[in-house]
Amino acid sequence: MKKSIWTFLLMACLYSTSSYGQEVRINGGLLVLGYVDNPFTGFGVGVEASLGTHFTFNMDVNWGAQNGGNALSFRPALHYYLGSQQKGFFIGPALKYINVKEPDESVGTYADNLYALAFNLGVKSVLSDRWTLSFLASPHLTVGGGGESNVAGIGAQLSLGYRFGKKNNDE
Repeated sequence: MKKSIWTFLLMACLYSTSSYGQEVRINGGLLVLGYVDNPFTGFGVGVEASLGTHFTFNMDVNWGAQNGGNALSFRPALHYYLGSQQKGFFIGPALKYINVKEPDESVGTYADNLYALAFNLGVKSVLSDRWTLSFLASPHLTVGGGGESNVAGIGAQLSLGYRFGKKNNDE
């Protein structure tokens, strides 16, 4: 599974050099699962591909740690930008897969694999022709599982992105 995700990201990066609006970014972020007193904090990478004037497809991979373990999350999403140049405010649906590793599985708070329905809300600013800065909040509700694994949570990330491809003179 992990190899296919990395292969997908690599192919998306290679494809992104062919048109404008393709972006690769690095993220700093946090993931809260059910309770705020001990979030997972870490970093990640993402790819954004333009699907038209207002729409983009995004794939983010984030890793975070806390003293109770670590979490790896994959988040494919569709973003709708209110502006026509894929900057400013955006909203859109997302799915999340979260793999949680806890050091002592006998008292594990969460299931190892969580699946969640999410909603992304964020803002992207264009720093230059190539560089972007964005903030994203992604509340989610896990589905399946039972007990403590069926929780609401939120992910947030601050990202620095680099756009590939032809220069856009409209900005």
